[in-house]
Amino acid sequence: MKKFSRLIALCAALCLLLSISALAAEGGSQDDPVISYSYLTTALHDSLLQDAFAVVDAGSSAAFTAFAEEAARLNREHALQNVTPVYVKGRVLLKSGDILTLSPGAQATLLAGAASANSANLVDITAGTKQPSGAALVTDHRYMKNDQSDGGLSILSETAEVFLDGVVSLAYSSATDYASMADAMYEMGLFAGTRGATTGYALEHTCTRIESLIMFLRLIGVEQEAAAFTGTHPFTDVPQGHWAYRYLAYAYAHNLAYGTSKTTFTPSRNVTAQEYLTFLLRCLHYREGTDFTYNTVLNDASQLGAFSAGEISRMNSGTFYRSRMVYLSYYALYATEQNSQKTLLLSLVDAGAVNLDNAISGAARVNGSRVR
Repeated sequence: MKKFSRLIALCAALCLLLSISALAAEGGSQDDPVISYSYLTTALHDSLLQDAFAVVDAGSSAAFTAFAEEAARLNREHALQNVTPVYVKGRVLLKSGDILTLSPGAQATLLAGAASANSANLVDITAGTKQPSGAALVTDHRYMKNDQSDGGLSILSETAEVFLDGVVSLAYSSATDYASMADAMYEMGLFAGTRGATTGYALEHTCTRIESLIMFLRLIGVEQEAAAFTGTHPFTDVPQGHWAYRYLAYAYAHNLAYGTSKTTFTPSRNVTAQEYLTFLLRCLHYREGTDFTYNTVLNDASQLGAFSAGEISRMNSGTFYRSRMVYLSYYALYATEQNSQKTLLLSLVDAGAVNLDNAISGAARVNGSRVR
């Protein structure tokens, strides 16, 4: 009976995702302005319901992982095929290689990331000039499509955010869809991002020490406990009144965080993939000094099976952006947590830190496969 009732809830969650996908083409609102293009162009395939029976057993890590992989595959397949024009008024999260075609009169404003005009048919309304084909768009400038049928903008950066107003179509690229992973983790309650702010999830920003710490606390299932903590810490650069004061105090009291000196934490310093992977292996309860070391963590994370060598290489190349923090955090959820021998995600479900239905509906939002 318990399994049947959980299946009913599961099917309801999947059907809700279908309705969200259909409605999202209307654009966002001031209450919820950030729209991932996965909401606009994807709908869960009915065959996903066939996997529901396997997923309802929260103890089946392999079944849940297979479900997530199939959902991501079907979402990507649908997105690559779907170029149907839709009316959008809201902020859209895009990625490298995505091409937006704007209908005459449609407008676009680049909020974050990099993009260029892919024809000579855009007008920079802000500057009052015609935009040359191939020229980079200026952040916060408003561009309008002229009366020609072709043209729009191409995304050049790993992630980007664009405000759209009008009828547009998307040629979805096969690049890694970091935004869909951010959507998934938001649904699971594991990523707040900067939702509602100008830059949405701020995936194109670098990842800081304090952000890494907060993610670590979420991934070990103690965020609420940390948010209510009333202890103190000695770090003067995160004073009382700072939004992360309680989190840092909790982490310090439980020997989960260390300063850059006895009195400083340096919260805004950027972290590297090496530092963040160290956090993640701790989340998975691998023993530092035995299973891995900080100096060798890039290789150790691959040897332990948490990530592939290709993933480590990609995430460690160039600047470690928040998009990469999201990628590593999301796929760490499918690595084996050493204490329970379940995936980290299902361990969080068992601990009550993540709701099972939210875990399922979140996983069903992801587009595409892992980096190889």
